[in-house]
Amino acid sequence: MQDKEFRFEDWELCPGRRVLARAGQPVALEPRVFDLLAWLVRHHDRVVTKEELLDEVWPDEPVSVGVIARAVMKARRALGDDDRDGRLVRTVPRVGYRFVAPVSVVPTAMPGRRAQTATPSVALLPFENRTGRPEFDWVELGLLTLTVKALAGDPRLVVAPVSSVLMALNALPAGADGPARAQALRPMLAVQRVVQGIVLAEGVDFALDVTVHGEDSSRRHRLQGADLPSLGRATADLLEHLLLDQRARSLPAAYPVADPFASRALMRGLQMAAEQRWREAANLFRVVLDAEPQAREIELEYLRALAPMGDERALAVGDRLLADALAAADFARAAEIRQALGRTWLNKGLLEPAREQLDAAIRLTAEAEPSESQTLTLLLRSTLAIRQRDFDLARQLLLQARQCSERHGNLHQGLWAEVSLASVRARTGDLEGGYEAIRLAARQSDGDRLRRDLASTIDLEGRMALQLGRLDEAGECAASALRSADEMNALGVLSSAAETLCLLGRLTGEPARGAQAIAALARRGLSGQPGAEASANMARAHQAWAEGRLPEAMLTMAEAVSRHERAGAWLHAHDTAPWLAALYMDAGEHAAAAETLTRIVSFPAAHQDAELQSALTWLRARRAAAEGSSDTALALLRDAAESAPASVWRALVMADLAQALFEGRQFALAAGVLQRLGAWAEALPPCRGLAAELGVETHPRLR
Repeated sequence: MQDKEFRFEDWELCPGRRVLARAGQPVALEPRVFDLLAWLVRHHDRVVTKEELLDEVWPDEPVSVGVIARAVMKARRALGDDDRDGRLVRTVPRVGYRFVAPVSVVPTAMPGRRAQTATPSVALLPFENRTGRPEFDWVELGLLTLTVKALAGDPRLVVAPVSSVLMALNALPAGADGPARAQALRPMLAVQRVVQGIVLAEGVDFALDVTVHGEDSSRRHRLQGADLPSLGRATADLLEHLLLDQRARSLPAAYPVADPFASRALMRGLQMAAEQRWREAANLFRVVLDAEPQAREIELEYLRALAPMGDERALAVGDRLLADALAAADFARAAEIRQALGRTWLNKGLLEPAREQLDAAIRLTAEAEPSESQTLTLLLRSTLAIRQRDFDLARQLLLQARQCSERHGNLHQGLWAEVSLASVRARTGDLEGGYEAIRLAARQSDGDRLRRDLASTIDLEGRMALQLGRLDEAGECAASALRSADEMNALGVLSSAAETLCLLGRLTGEPARGAQAIAALARRGLSGQPGAEASANMARAHQAWAEGRLPEAMLTMAEAVSRHERAGAWLHAHDTAPWLAALYMDAGEHAAAAETLTRIVSFPAAHQDAELQSALTWLRARRAAAEGSSDTALALLRDAAESAPASVWRALVMADLAQALFEGRQFALAAGVLQRLGAWAEALPPCRGLAAELGVETHPRLR
């Protein structure tokens, strides 16, 4: 869980997060250049030979020693190291290089970990149901959440969020007992004590055994009563007394619900919410509100459950709660409600109202102490910025969110920030680095409890794997994300994973890949979800295209692109519009293709998007070839093959280049291009045939 951060001059280098920053501002580096710089800085106490750099930075790659000099030049340029003798990186003639600037090494913690302080701090493990009655399984996270919320009502205490505990538990060996888990979790969560709770049946009543594990000792306490929610509140009172070492006031009930049936529904709803099973949670909170219509805290939980689904009901609930909060001048509550409303609009795919609500939430808490709620607002606003391709703003918000999550020790929010930063890296030229960061994040979020986070992360991993040509991995990730999203009714992830599967199936000539995805979409109603519907339309269009139903594909894809344009979702518009132009070309609709190309060129930041420029060059080459200008097409493809970043578009450029070279009887060059295509050479049907003609052995698909 530990990493090292290296500091020199006003620079910070964190290899684990693959971040190079100057005065807090990240600086982009190519993946191999970053790896070289990190290796030199890590071994700043000695000269690093060229042979060592080749082995460590370019393992198993047939490259010449000249790549080292080019990478060093790029690293020096990024660092402003233009001193003739090398202010930071010095050349040792005929030997290698040495990083010569003074370097300080600072240990850093896993994402979201809070530095331990003297403030009393505690983490509660999921309660164990040993009553022998499965109907009380909700005590595990439901009663736990109730207890944590009651305990967190005392500002003198620090309580680890439930989501952070669940994430940390994923990293522990299976079968670890209470003391072993506590010993491992205390440093991971930076808390002084870990609490284990066991619920037992005692006749018609209940007992709650509470064991508090400290650094050197464990103490067990038993609480008894006829009502489990009351036992949860009593546990919070007990822990407050133990942690503060003084007579503590009785904490107020986090959710004052009198009706016993509603109280049980509340506990089950809190369990579902802790597991991110938002639909079940919302239904249970609705049951509670039917019995306790004035319970504003429950109504806020109901809103929080509706928002991640983009559920239309959240808007009316949020507007009502917001009016009450503003009337009472409760601006902290108003900020939470605006955050939930912004999240609702964001998950509906309507970005402008989402921006208005999230920006208003940020303004309401601008002068307040940072909180977990504010961090969530920053994360949501950064998601919106990414969708609008405002990567500078997204990075700024994410660095702020990461700092806040570290301050509060929220591993879940810290991981969210890392995933989003990885997405920004991938979109701004470091696809390989972003992909590796996403794979790490997927392992950290892997577990049964945070399934929505895991599904979303795996979906993103699959999309990046596809761009890198790791095709079987892309299919496996998308299929896994599809299954999880279908179970949870997570429509945004569902439609995104379906789009990946259908695109992959069309490109590889295996439309059966998309059949399951189309069936899953057919089972779900996406009305009122413009963002999910746009991705679903892309999935349907790719599937129809693969099956030769071009008129249907054109209509469906055109609607998807228009949805992204209307919403201002330029990230997705850049990704999808070139497919529409290519589809028009396949259908012989050349005027429509030309019009679409004109639209794409006018997209915001189109000239800054290297992937989009690769797609446009590929489309122009196809148009030139269709018009009989084979020389022009070949020149365009050659240029694009050299400049295009790793992506599906680069693979298509090189596939067409290999075909053009073959048709021009430049067989050796065509074979060389196929070799450079890697797994794509076996995946793309035209390339498979071409490779067979040329006798080229293609790379295996599984990467």
